[in-house]
Amino acid sequence: MSERVALVQMCSGTAVEANLAAIETAVAEAAAGGARYVLTPEMSVLFAENRQMLAERALPFEGNEALDRLAATAREHAIVLHLGSMPFALGDGRFANRSLVFSESGQI
Repeated sequence: MSERVALVQMCSGTAVEANLAAIETAVAEAAAGGARYVLTPEMSVLFAENRQMLAERALPFEGNEALDRLAATAREHAIVLHLGSMPFALGDGRFANRSLVFSESGQI
């Protein structure tokens, strides 16, 4: 048995909301086409133009609403969603770029 995989092409920008909406649309289209595994590019949720913008917009992992939304998207479409990466604030002035996989049940 073969499974269909979808690779999302997108030009991530500085607006988290717009990036999340683009991911949700791409996942819905991929799932409608039979994909069960969807991979987004690196820095899908936020592509900051500089360190100052990153400091203003990157959130910590814990309590991150974007993660909740991505998990809900995976759950809604019963797919595995592999987020190429997104930045997280570490709380000490540093940042981490993490790749995440959300299961069909929305678990990270």
